[in-house]
Amino acid sequence: MALRAVLGAGALALLRPACGLELARSAQEGLPWYELHPGWGLDDWKKELNLSDPPKVAFRKATTDERKAHDEAKRQCSIAGIASRRGSSRAMENGTIAYLVTRRSDLAQLSESLPRLRHHFLRFWPYPVKIFVVSDSLRQYDNDTFDNLTCKKDTYHHSDGTVGWGRISCTPDNAPNKEEVRKVASESLGPDYDWEVAEFDLRVPEAVKVRPEWENCDRKHMGCGPRWENMNLCAAWPGIKPGYMHMNQFFTKVMYEQEALRKYKYYLRLDADFEFRETLKADPFCTMAQTGRKFIWQTRRHSGSPFCTQGLWEWFQKYQQDNGLTPQDPHFWRESSAMVNYVGYAGMGDLDFFRSEPVRKLAEAFNNDGRVYLNRWSDQTYYVLLFALFENHSAVGDIGFEWPDASWCHKCQHHGKFDPITGKTS
Repeated sequence: MALRAVLGAGALALLRPACGLELARSAQEGLPWYELHPGWGLDDWKKELNLSDPPKVAFRKATTDERKAHDEAKRQCSIAGIASRRGSSRAMENGTIAYLVTRRSDLAQLSESLPRLRHHFLRFWPYPVKIFVVSDSLRQYDNDTFDNLTCKKDTYHHSDGTVGWGRISCTPDNAPNKEEVRKVASESLGPDYDWEVAEFDLRVPEAVKVRPEWENCDRKHMGCGPRWENMNLCAAWPGIKPGYMHMNQFFTKVMYEQEALRKYKYYLRLDADFEFRETLKADPFCTMAQTGRKFIWQTRRHSGSPFCTQGLWEWFQKYQQDNGLTPQDPHFWRESSAMVNYVGYAGMGDLDFFRSEPVRKLAEAFNNDGRVYLNRWSDQTYYVLLFALFENHSAVGDIGFEWPDASWCHKCQHHGKFDPITGKTS
């Protein structure tokens, strides 16, 4: 396996001689590069390759004016505030809640998160819910990802929908179909709420080429190494699956093209493993409308790995220059902002912004480049530089949802069954 295929040209240029010899030897002997040091993480490889993170952009505190506007919006968007302004506490904005379900594990998580959404959110503000699932066309196109029934070779067999060997079994991670998701949605939300399961489709960009070694591998047993040529360390890291890259294409481009979202102005994206644990004090759609924001995050933080944003700033900078664009947010229009992300488990956006011609054009070019797949560029970092290019700082600002820690959780522990009617767990 060529070093360039597993590390990327940027990392190769920074290899120390000893490390380069080690990697060259592993390639000669046909060993995966990560087997040189099985216990190493990305930080160990950063040290070995003598890579350092770029300087971190400072997160500013909200201005007094932004804080006042936000607090006033929360007051007006509480149950009492909406009722006094609009005559009914259930008056709503033109928004929808969106989920993406592409893994078998998402289905079980959705069965936990939807009942809590119903109790803590929808019973006060019954926004429509859209759940996007893999289309039959996409399942056929990438059967390895979306009909994946694989185990390690020494535990391989198929039986009764599970895969395993003897007494050892592993759960397949094939994408649930539309009817399976409808069943969970129906049981969780019932007939009194507006929900829809919608299919989506996508294709891998032409710039991304499959490695012949992977194509010729007996993939039912896994262990076939990186799927595409020229994947860098972040994309080729063991355990990172193509479905993750498909997800990033969905949230940077494909979602905004969906017919199911066409009539809405706002979306609230929630991951299947994100749950509300307390009732919200204010309608977030209303808060967004009142403040005029175009994107709201729950968590903003610095990224931990330069491998996963390798080349991202340079791509945005070149696109800006080639298209004669003037960046609108000087605070975030800089190299260090490529290391910032708006964490993807909960975020809200203005669909008119994402469907605008300049943004659609950029999203098309961004995905055609191929590094969403080859460098694992993510939607979480994409949003930061996208808004810095097209909108002033106030369009996102320095205040997120500010949901208290006790009111939500991600990858939650469950003890018993949650009743969406009573709010009790038994």
